[in-house]
Amino acid sequence: MPKPPTSNLQRPTSNAQPLTSSLQPLLSARLIIEEAPDEYTFRHSLTRDAVYSTLLARQRSALHRRVAETLEWLYPDPRDTLVPDLAFHFYAAGEWEKALTYSQRAGEAAQRMYAPREGIEHFTRAIQAAKNLGTVPFAKLYRARGHAYELVGEFEHARADQEAALDHARAAHDSYGEWQALVDLGFLWASRDYDHTGEYFRYALDLARTLGDPATLAKSLNRMGNWHLNREQPHLALTFHREALKIFQELNDRPGIAETLDLIALSYVEIGDWVQGEAYYRQAIALFRELDDRQGLSSSLAILAERGGWTLWGDVTVVPSVNLNEVVAEANEAIQLAREISWRSGEAFALIALGGVYYSKGDYARGLQFTRTSIAIAQEIEHQQWISLARSTLALVYMDLIALDEAEKEFILALQIAQRVQSAIMIDFASSGLASIYLQQGTLDKAQAVLDAALATSPDARAVLERENISKDEIHLTVMQRICLATYAELAFARGDPELALQIAERLISSTPNLTPDAVLPRLWRLRARVHISRQQFDLAENLLRAVQRVVAEQAVRPILWRVHTSLGELYQLQSRTDDAAREFSTARAIVQQLTDTIPDETLRANFSQRAAALLMP
Repeated sequence: MPKPPTSNLQRPTSNAQPLTSSLQPLLSARLIIEEAPDEYTFRHSLTRDAVYSTLLARQRSALHRRVAETLEWLYPDPRDTLVPDLAFHFYAAGEWEKALTYSQRAGEAAQRMYAPREGIEHFTRAIQAAKNLGTVPFAKLYRARGHAYELVGEFEHARADQEAALDHARAAHDSYGEWQALVDLGFLWASRDYDHTGEYFRYALDLARTLGDPATLAKSLNRMGNWHLNREQPHLALTFHREALKIFQELNDRPGIAETLDLIALSYVEIGDWVQGEAYYRQAIALFRELDDRQGLSSSLAILAERGGWTLWGDVTVVPSVNLNEVVAEANEAIQLAREISWRSGEAFALIALGGVYYSKGDYARGLQFTRTSIAIAQEIEHQQWISLARSTLALVYMDLIALDEAEKEFILALQIAQRVQSAIMIDFASSGLASIYLQQGTLDKAQAVLDAALATSPDARAVLERENISKDEIHLTVMQRICLATYAELAFARGDPELALQIAERLISSTPNLTPDAVLPRLWRLRARVHISRQQFDLAENLLRAVQRVVAEQAVRPILWRVHTSLGELYQLQSRTDDAAREFSTARAIVQQLTDTIPDETLRANFSQRAAALLMP
């Protein structure tokens, strides 16, 4: 039999008549209501608060103690759903030992239920209870609350907790706790400053090598690998991740294997190898589902859905055929999972992916909607990397809509943020777009300056530009570097140097992973066609443009498709093929009209219609 509480409470009996009689005046006064048989509640929370405030502090504490002890007596092995009530009442009663125990349990239960706001509340009580006991608060309590703050996007609170966890671990000579705090701080700073992230991850890796724990070492290897990836060193990142994968496989550590497969997949994507990237993501996603790792699953699904952002990736890399419904479903699931666990940064990233998918297909209404929503969330939680990424994505939509001034403003903002964060990937992304805008505006010197700054730190990119004899095996580029170099080739053509333009394009093509004889890289094919047209090699140019038309039509990439038909019309005009030119311009106009109908903003719609019509003048 459970031991009764110490406050002389009697076990409740089935005779509830005296209580009912006492409550009747309150029912008549409509101060309380009966929700169910023998279950009553205050009609309004203000009434409850008013009654509560009339009690003396000692009375309140005593009542909370009686409630807590009664619950504990009735439920000696309480379920997770009851633990928060025990934590609250013991805390309000000033019973600090039990308040600490139950508050910690309640916080951990909230973590399992992906309820970070509730977790923050419970861990805060646990920390305060520990302080009231005169003991040093557990480092793991600060760490747990820091994670919850990070999930909901409260950076400064998260940083304070993780730094406190690090201090307490060091004071207790807890090497593993110190390592964990270093990793947590590295993760946290990834949204703000990648230099700080690298410092924490390096310290953590050095410490991990001294601990003699293979799993800890593998986790640190993954962190350093991912840091190198974000510094645009994906080949180096893969060496860290492969070492980590071998360790996790030897340990049969399934969560570790899943995380590492995800990171390997991302490295391949950054190299521009979507074939390998998708294969690894499929393995990671299957494991994340088995493990019910919703955060890992959301992240993997969002990045996998990015292959549907075809106007970015498909221009300079080989992307396998993409089904729109499939990638939209992946992105939507990623968003839903992030919302279920209140993971605001994950939600923002998944929304960026979904916006990119829609605008690539020419659905500008939804492309703008999701991209703008992602910016709002990223700004709310001050996630600088995602603000930069989302603004660059929004700028791409504006560029597609020929709203060059708007696109320029967004790219400049994105670049400034990326430079503050020191994220090489985001710097290249924004730089390539901004240089493209300057090219279209005819300010070639500005375009040159932006590209030179972006490519200055990449030996491989500089080699593509400067070395006459370079084999494809010597070229190790990221996708973003490829995009910058493609823009550089377009700049060379605009400056009247078609030879350099073609040289850069051919080097990019020869070093593209998974390039089969029938593969097409639309941006580079179109550039090559322009070079051939300048040389009056019309048949070669037509073949290239027809190849692009076939691929983008199959993928329904309408923002590129109308431009290809326009280029074909211009080519046929040069050859005096009047009927063929008229047909191509007519097809382009029809696509432009379809796209115009999807633009929700009246000003953007009118601007696009006017500027596109000017380009389609026969």
